Amino acid sequence: MYSEKGIIAADGFDSMMNMLKALDPELADSKISFEQTFDPRFAQAAKT
Repeated sequence: MYSEKGIIAADGFDSMMNMLKALDPELADSKISFEQTFDPRFAQAAKT
């Protein structure tokens, strides 16, 4: 589930959000999008 390069895939985000929504009733009806919560530019610019 973790990436060596720090890049999160959209399907991984969806899986995590589905789990959080199942565990936390306050999140059940939330509309949180991957694009609004993750900016990969920092991880992409990092030297590995």
